[in-house]
Amino acid sequence: MTTSSMCVRNLTRKFHRTKSPTLLLKLDISKAFDSVRWDYLLSLMLRRGFPMRWCNWISALLSTSTSRIMLNGTPLDPIQHGWGLRQGDPLSPLLFILAIDPLHRLLQIATERGLLSKLNGRAVRFRVSMYADDAVIFLKPTARDVSNIKELLMIFGLVTGLHTTL
Repeated sequence: MTTSSMCVRNLTRKFHRTKSPTLLLKLDISKAFDSVRWDYLLSLMLRRGFPMRWCNWISALLSTSTSRIMLNGTPLDPIQHGWGLRQGDPLSPLLFILAIDPLHRLLQIATERGLLSKLNGRAVRFRVSMYADDAVIFLKPTARDVSNIKELLMIFGLVTGLHTTL
């Protein structure tokens, strides 16, 4: 069992034990690697202080990715990619982590600004747990919080290309 899943399990048990009404949303990020917007990822890396040279290397790697379809054993012409990360590329999981990480900060800011209700208890330090292309979000079960999380996830998907399904 991963650390992330243990934290989710323990927090779920805590909310159940203390009878704190809490909603657990399990999100699936559709076609996670395939849908990351390159412009978003490169802009994010620059904002996080990655050197321009590094960003140019990543841009070159992304923009040269192609796929081929085999038809009756014959490879067809290459298809140029326009977004997404390459499956099997050892760098792709790290780039994906960079791309999804702002979701945690977005939910933290939404809580600070009152768009999402704070969760009860001093032990509650996080509201979201991410693992691979899945995320678990804890919310107060109110119509306002559900509506706001839906809106935040929609905006996040538009900016990043990482669209979630509840």
